[in-house]
Amino acid sequence: MGDVVQVQVRLFASLRDEVGHETVAVEVGNPATVDGLLRAFSGAYPQARSVDQAIVAVNQVVVDGETSVQAEDEIALLPPVSGG
Repeated sequence: MGDVVQVQVRLFASLRDEVGHETVAVEVGNPATVDGLLRAFSGAYPQARSVDQAIVAVNQVVVDGETSVQAEDEIALLPPVSGG
């Protein structure tokens, strides 16, 4: 193993509150996927409890865990909406 990809991740709502930042850098093994990004994010920010139910958008498109991630991608983690 060797290469890593550093991606910028934008956080919203409860995730932003739990982490204390709007944007964070996360290092992911290359080739990077959304699943790998979520694992790396959870390891770096264990206080982000709502990440397990987060919706992931890459370049403003909601994606699944198999989606590839590049350093230049715009990545957003959106926690589930609560309330009524």
